[in-house]
Amino acid sequence: RVMDGNIYRGTAASMRAVIYYADLRGFTPLAESLPGADLLAMLDDYLDAIARPVLEQGGEVLKFLGDGVLAVFEITGDDAECQVACQQGMTAGRAAFAAVGTLNRDRGAADRPIMEMDLALHIGNVLYGNVGAEGRLDFTVIGPAVNEASRIEAMCGELDRNWLVSEAFFEQARHCSNDLQFMGQHQLRGLRGTRALYSLPLDKIRQAAP
Repeated sequence: RVMDGNIYRGTAASMRAVIYYADLRGFTPLAESLPGADLLAMLDDYLDAIARPVLEQGGEVLKFLGDGVLAVFEITGDDAECQVACQQGMTAGRAAFAAVGTLNRDRGAADRPIMEMDLALHIGNVLYGNVGAEGRLDFTVIGPAVNEASRIEAMCGELDRNWLVSEAFFEQARHCSNDLQFMGQHQLRGLRGTRALYSLPLDKIRQAAP
């Protein structure tokens, strides 16, 4: 916020949210081989495919992290509201995978490079507000739950799954989906102990996509 010409940092509040953390698999090799203009145009198309369904489901896109997207669906009340937010996250995820699939088919038919999407969904408490340096602030969410969501997304390649969710998310989402599969307990980089992870297989994503 700005007051008397000065930017004030550190203003933050807390909320509970479904955290939607998506990333594009295969971006780095393409970044080394494509002309800059082609790379940026392609990235714009893929990020739009990922972010647009979040906005359509009432979520908030907070940040584009290079080739990734950080978004949240705020949980404003009790467990019933939590299930609504989980359903919004699931619906947005399915729509994003469908949009990326359509984009890949079109680009593949034109003999243009394609990328795959990885997605993690988690539930936790986050701090939101302006973060940054004097003269350059970024409105975002921070906290251990955001870090955990990013670590879960990083497991997609290792587990050969495009969609992973945390146990906290599963406990709520199982009320609106029978398709989530247990993937075992895993050590997440930089976190103590192991975490139970669940996945939505790609065939289920495709079957359920709008």
